[in-house]
Amino acid sequence: MLSSASRWEIGVQEIMQLGERRLNMMRAFNAREDFTRAEDVLPKQLSQPLGGEGPTAWVVYLPADLEHYKDVYYGKLERDLTRPLIEGDEVRVFRQGAGG
Repeated sequence: MLSSASRWEIGVQEIMQLGERRLNMMRAFNAREDFTRAEDVLPKQLSQPLGGEGPTAWVVYLPADLEHYKDVYYGKLERDLTRPLIEGDEVRVFRQGAGG
């Protein structure tokens, strides 16, 4: 589908790899900035029902639901839920590479 829309010759496996690389860079940034699960939150306005029409009308993201989703997400990462996503040498290398 991406190929037909953009004339970019790319397969599903390559798209999956790009997504994984994106997530890894986000994790590395968060670790460098000492972000933990506690900072992994949604904006407060998303805990209020969305108005309008369409598939997202009146959708609400409750804080308890977000905590459940974070349990699932961080559980798949097989990490301690209270610690940064990457630690130790991984953070040191990232900080040196970023000029920090």
